[in-house]
Amino acid sequence: MTEAAASSGARCANCDTPLAGDYCAQCGQSVVATNRTVISLAADFADDAFDWDGRLLRTMRTLYLRPGKVARDYVDGRRARYTPPIRLYLLASLLFFVVVALLDIRFIGVEYDIPDDGPVTADSVYIDVQLFAQGDIPPPRPLTAEERASFDASIADTSDPARYLFGFMLDAVEDPAGVEAAAARGAANALLVVVAAFVLITALLHPRRRFIEHIVHGLYFHAAHLPASALLLTAIHFAERSGVSGLPVALAISGIVVLGAFMVAIDKRFYGTSWLGLLWRAPLLLILYVAAQSFIAVGLTLLAVI
Repeated sequence: MTEAAASSGARCANCDTPLAGDYCAQCGQSVVATNRTVISLAADFADDAFDWDGRLLRTMRTLYLRPGKVARDYVDGRRARYTPPIRLYLLASLLFFVVVALLDIRFIGVEYDIPDDGPVTADSVYIDVQLFAQGDIPPPRPLTAEERASFDASIADTSDPARYLFGFMLDAVEDPAGVEAAAARGAANALLVVVAAFVLITALLHPRRRFIEHIVHGLYFHAAHLPASALLLTAIHFAERSGVSGLPVALAISGIVVLGAFMVAIDKRFYGTSWLGLLWRAPLLLILYVAAQSFIAVGLTLLAVI
């Protein structure tokens, strides 16, 4: 704001306080006019989201080079130098979903096997559900009235707890694209639940810590984990296209090993765990986290379909 404008008695549009500079001394709102161009608004959004003052780059660099330090500093009050955990997690999630979309990876891949001859029953229909599947969606296979009647008869008297999934089995056969689309819509929710599960697991393993510490740690952990996962999925995607036998599996195993090492480094620096404590905490954390990740992703996406 110019001195002439300040001396003219201009007041803040938000709280009506007299202005003496570019920002209101009472509420902090900028005096820049709100009727600006779309480009200037987009620039402001980018500046706020990506922290062009260097915080974003500093935060990401420290997340990978000194695992656990960012969360530890943030919890201990040294926050100004880092991008806040929620904002960084949202940016990492956005990047992850963009990469998955660009690679045309299916969050939940549905494959089926159904007999062309013979009766169609719950035992003869095979459904395979895969996370982050590659390749094309299988074509739909319409069922005849006789096949549906045969399937319904096979489950009429069953007490199998999995009977609630029988409808999903038929949907996966007749409309696999629709099933996968519904599953993809639940992927974002699954990701949030995975973060919550990670927080609960770390709280279980470190019960003497404040719960807010686990939340900050969980958000920063996934802010680092999601871009790394996007990079791994990209590598696996092109490895499968290369035709090199065993390379995609080797990459996946390497990713789990790196994740385990990353967890060890974080646990050591953030929680200050002793090397003896790491011997049982780190493997347990990795096992519980990977299991929860798979269970939640498949469970929520199936719920979205059913």
